[in-house]
Amino acid sequence: MTYKFESDKFAFSDNQLHLLRNKYNFRSFSNSEIHSISIRKGKQVNNWVVLLVLGMAMIGFSIYYALRLHYLLSEGIIRSIYVEEILIPLIPTMLGGYCVYSSVRNGIVATVILNSGKTYNFPLGSLSGNSATELEAYLSESGILKHKFKNEI
Repeated sequence: MTYKFESDKFAFSDNQLHLLRNKYNFRSFSNSEIHSISIRKGKQVNNWVVLLVLGMAMIGFSIYYALRLHYLLSEGIIRSIYVEEILIPLIPTMLGGYCVYSSVRNGIVATVILNSGKTYNFPLGSLSGNSATELEAYLSESGILKHKFKNEI
């Protein structure tokens, strides 16, 4: 199928919005089902609060474990440290740091609201600058979608 505009996650044809997975259409919405489309700044991940809490929990565990290990060494309870005991706080610290970084990252997001109330957010960070302006030009010039499009950047 030929699309007027295509990205990794969605595409527009003459009269439909197509949701894509690995460049294959898995769901389509006609233009009459779309209530509004907006391009705005927002979170790049959907469940950013869960990701933030998970990252903070991993970092908290790492701090607790490192302080406990330091206490055991300074009191002389243990005399040698194995490599595994050093890696236990390091790996969750790195994973937790990445989770926190991903959860607070903002970028340009396309939001599609359907007439049924369902909302889809598509991060446009993977698009190059030309593609983002092409999407904006397509949506603002498209006859059917022109009155449904808002640029909130």
